[in-house]
Amino acid sequence: MVFDWNTEIRPVLDAVKKAIDSNGYGYAESDEINAVLGRAAEDQATDLALSKLRGAGFIEGYRGAEGWSNCTLAEKGLQTVAGWPVRPGDDTYDLLLTTLAQRIEAAPTEEEKSKWVKLRNGLIGAGRDLVIDVLSNVATQGM
Repeated sequence: MVFDWNTEIRPVLDAVKKAIDSNGYGYAESDEINAVLGRAAEDQATDLALSKLRGAGFIEGYRGAEGWSNCTLAEKGLQTVAGWPVRPGDDTYDLLLTTLAQRIEAAPTEEEKSKWVKLRNGLIGAGRDLVIDVLSNVATQGM
């Protein structure tokens, strides 16, 4: 195992989330994770990947004699596979675009709708990082 993120580690992280989502407990055991991956219950590659994921702060859980227990997503894991914000303001950009989509849909006239569409397209064109930086600066200066 070379610990390649895309082929060896990320699929296991995704499987942790899927196992948690499907069992509804908020955590998963290694046999559940392996089942999602279509692997044998005690697959060594999964065991190693879970160790790396815990060491890097993507998951929490512990390795016992019977395999991994109580695996749950830590903050980095939630950011990677569940869309949690990585930095302050990340979710603000998505909320802004959602609000603009609602305004576009509810616009009473074509003129107003056109204005909202132009604003949305301008923000998308400017890019996520620029919009977040501007919003963060405005929020910081306003405090």
